[in-house]
Amino acid sequence: MSCRVYSHQIHTMKNLSILFILVLLSAICFSQPAYKSVHLEQSEAYSKYNFTLEKEWDALRVAENGISPLLKTNNVTQACTLQKRVYGWNPYWMGSAYNNYQWELLSDLCHFSYEVNATTGNANNTHGWLTDAAVTAAQANGVKVSLCATLFSSHATFLTNATAKQTFINSMISQVQQRNGNGCNIDFEGVPAAQSANFTAFMIDLCNQMHAAIPGSEISIALPAVDWSAVYDVNAMANYV
Repeated sequence: MSCRVYSHQIHTMKNLSILFILVLLSAICFSQPAYKSVHLEQSEAYSKYNFTLEKEWDALRVAENGISPLLKTNNVTQACTLQKRVYGWNPYWMGSAYNNYQWELLSDLCHFSYEVNATTGNANNTHGWLTDAAVTAAQANGVKVSLCATLFSSHATFLTNATAKQTFINSMISQVQQRNGNGCNIDFEGVPAAQSANFTAFMIDLCNQMHAAIPGSEISIALPAVDWSAVYDVNAMANYV
């Protein structure tokens, strides 16, 4: 009898151990949205600086890692025909790094970023979108340009406010038109599952209005590698984004 009880206890302990591991794995999986993306981490790190000039960002890059901007010296000896669209984000803190970009290897450049005010829909900052020399250089080299809109918190505040959403759409259309851009990119990270339907409706509304105002324009979206909370309804947005 004692052996049978001992065996039962071992079996029970194994079950408890397996249950503990499953609970731990669940906790890890569901905690994933708490991790910050590179975009968010770097945005937070560089937002403390109020630089507006390329030379200021260049000086910071030298101070941080010894990298100094150089005039473009990499000469391409053979023409490159892209077989895919190559889409790159150019954050404002990169300063004059665009002088070294090999434009023939890039199809799309995205200016980072229009920081959305969740309460109003206006931009807290566009980081020089209308005058950004990197955008000018991209266009001069036949590269499409988009304006990236970021919202990393207070999603419910924005997505449940019809006025703020319309203000944003109007502003985004105006910004793209003024710069003769090709469209916009939406980088809303950490959207709660409860706002999934509102987010989808917002994206469709944005696409319809921008396509009507700017024929041929494109709206893209930055998605997470894994949609842990099933927020992004890709099937519903596929015909628009």
